[in-house]
Amino acid sequence: MYEYICLKVISKSNEQAPSFSQRLSTFWTQMLREDPDAFEMVYAEKSEFESEGDRLYREYAITSEIAIQLGKSLQKSGFEHSPIDLEDLYSKYEIVEPEWMQIEH
Repeated sequence: MYEYICLKVISKSNEQAPSFSQRLSTFWTQMLREDPDAFEMVYAEKSEFESEGDRLYREYAITSEIAIQLGKSLQKSGFEHSPIDLEDLYSKYEIVEPEWMQIEH
């Protein structure tokens, strides 16, 4: 059974939800096309954006195998993310609806 890392992807300062959502969609679509095997290791995303100060964020449940690579790809695409903690793991039983949406593969 997989265990997952929660990675918080953070918007630009004062970025509105529609713009952040579009940038995320573009990033994930590109990843799906260029590296479908890595995309398979993205298990779920939070159902809603959350905010911290003037920034939005969305959390993703990912496998540790892609954590570092994904972090680098996000940064290259102009996203910030939370620090990657390879020891803070969650089971699929902690990543459940309605708070989380499992990503269809």
